[in-house]
Amino acid sequence: MKKLFACLLLIGTTGLASAQVSNFTGFSGAVNLSAASTNLKTSPNQFNLGGDNWLASFQGAYGIEMSSTSVLGIGLTYALGKSKSGTGSDDSTTPVTYEPISLKNQYSLYLEPGSLLSDNTLLYGKFSVEKGKASISSTIVANAKSKSVSGTGYGVGLRHMLDKTKYVQVEFMKVGYKSMKFATTDSDDIKFSTTLGTVGFGMKFYASGLPRKIHLRVDFFSPILFPDSSHSADQ
Repeated sequence: MKKLFACLLLIGTTGLASAQVSNFTGFSGAVNLSAASTNLKTSPNQFNLGGDNWLASFQGAYGIEMSSTSVLGIGLTYALGKSKSGTGSDDSTTPVTYEPISLKNQYSLYLEPGSLLSDNTLLYGKFSVEKGKASISSTIVANAKSKSVSGTGYGVGLRHMLDKTKYVQVEFMKVGYKSMKFATTDSDDIKFSTTLGTVGFGMKFYASGLPRKIHLRVDFFSPILFPDSSHSADQ
């Protein structure tokens, strides 16, 4: 009887934990607003430019239960608009004009390991691969330049469920891009970096037939938890 009670207690506790972590598993989507601060450095000429602006983004993700208190999220974020990075001079115009430099078409693929702080709150880290396009505008169309850039990012965030389907989140991210040149004839390498403070509102979506957890078979652990159960059954 004691063994039966212990087994039921174990199953009940596991079920409760699973119900808690399930708040953050499955499909979800969010709309975010970020305060973006973008920095541009050049070398060997040491220019350091920067710009601040607001940036909206869309996010889609899928969360998989890793344990009773942890989740692994896999997702994609696409940013609308441009991250301003200062201005550059266009010597081909008379008089010389100063044209905006920016990052646009930014998107990231990320992994998001998280751990429960409470039934409805998740603390998570984020590790991302970043893509985008660096651009210099010009009043003379032929002088406008753009080139693809790539990099990596890392950050931390909190996600809180308002009810069974809606949540809010806040996160902080640092993104660094590889050095690049707009043209092979350019004398300077250019390197972008961005710091993002983000708030977002999202919703969960339920889909049947897709894995939302990694299962461990209970019967595998039964001989370990209850070593003499087989003998009792034989008797």
